[in-house]
Amino acid sequence: MDELYNVLDLSLDLLVDLRMNPDYKDEISRPKGPIMKDIKDIEGFLITVGDRVSLEAIARGFDPDVIVVDLVERRSAVSYGERLFRGRLMLSTFNPAGTITREAWVSIRASIDLARMGLKTALLVQGEEDLLGFPAVIFAPLGSTLIYGQPNEGAVVVRVEEDVKREALGLLLRGFTPL
Repeated sequence: MDELYNVLDLSLDLLVDLRMNPDYKDEISRPKGPIMKDIKDIEGFLITVGDRVSLEAIARGFDPDVIVVDLVERRSAVSYGERLFRGRLMLSTFNPAGTITREAWVSIRASIDLARMGLKTALLVQGEEDLLGFPAVIFAPLGSTLIYGQPNEGAVVVRVEEDVKREALGLLLRGFTPL
């Protein structure tokens, strides 16, 4: 538990930038919910992390409350950003691959807070958004849904409940080291 206080303060503010520990890559990469080929039957507050899943959700008629993207898919820039950002308050943050920066942590929290007040948001990440599902789950309202991409498999759908938040915090503490 002492490790918790070295990384997070009691209000869940990240005190330092974090780097993923390569020894935990497999555990961190493992899907945290069912994998769907087709996004359907999603209700309530919705967060999408990843370019393809965000685009697919919108194409299927969903209107995510928070979208987190880097406009890169399989290491190639994409040109459909306008479709993702239309009608949303756009925020920007910096987050290099393999890390969770304090800046990105705060930006995720702000995006979710704004969306909870009724402002749909899109967070454009300069760098990589892959690990930002951690703060998204931690700050998401209970009962909300997080969808993120699982490369070459589909979309992972996570229903956010207390146990999911605890699991995310535990893996964050085990699988990341302060920079």
